Amino acid sequence: MKSNIILIIALILCLSIPCAADTSKDSNNYCKDETSWQQWHELLAKHPQDDAIHAIYATRRGLCSMVESGKIDLDRATRIFERMRESLIDRYREKEKAEQEGEKRAM
Repeated sequence: MKSNIILIIALILCLSIPCAADTSKDSNNYCKDETSWQQWHELLAKHPQDDAIHAIYATRRGLCSMVESGKIDLDRATRIFERMRESLIDRYREKEKAEQEGEKRAM
């Protein structure tokens, strides 16, 4: 379980790193980054029962739709996504810490 939590945190962190090879105007627009979408699809396939990953993916999809339709700008969408991602990472870290403390008490 501990290794799964660490893996999920690492994957979420990696999926939020911009594609350095893209130097166009939309270089930080993950909505147009096919490699990033593929990584998300692989993550979903690897963890089909993880509601948190599905929730952040759905948020990403929704935010991209709103950016593409002009309802919100890219900067705002990025801020919203980053807050949710950070919240998810914090939740996994708290869960990992609670598990470690439980293991220490069991000894």
